[in-house]
Amino acid sequence: MRRALAAAITLASTAALVSGAAVAAQASPPAAPASPPAAPASPPAARQPGVSGAEHFRIISVAASSRRQSVLATGAFAAGGYQVPGRVTGLRAIDKMVFPNGTFLVTRRIAKQVLPVPTSSCQIAETIRGKLSISGGTGSYRGISGSGAFLLQISGVIRKSRGKCGGPMTVYQSINYEGGTIRG
Repeated sequence: MRRALAAAITLASTAALVSGAAVAAQASPPAAPASPPAAPASPPAARQPGVSGAEHFRIISVAASSRRQSVLATGAFAAGGYQVPGRVTGLRAIDKMVFPNGTFLVTRRIAKQVLPVPTSSCQIAETIRGKLSISGGTGSYRGISGSGAFLLQISGVIRKSRGKCGGPMTVYQSINYEGGTIRG
């Protein structure tokens, strides 16, 4: 039960991911169950055809080379899934979002990128902003379209060798906040 609770907190809030250890340390142990365990949670709600409105995505990754990034969608539809990142070419990338009831493509165009010099301890903090568009839906997302903006924040530590920062990251975390309007 504690594992399920910890997983739900991690998915529901980026703050819980960042300070997950503190939240887990402060959590009190669950009381002995007075009734039988609850039934498993139902799968995420699928987007209904014709649904339009504001939609928000939170995409989290803890590995720079990850082939799957965790996605939480809330707004006009709510679902949990993952994103398959595409290659960035000419400040543009096309990524695929995968949910239990279908998929769609998200095209991101970078408008501004800020990468300060690493600190003396080789820590980095990169910020990327831009526009996005949604298309190419399958399954429950067939016919989906939309547009919006994104803010990607990357934090990490670069390997230090001979007193200088260089090489691959030894610690990595990216959190992408996206929002816009979808049409079904």
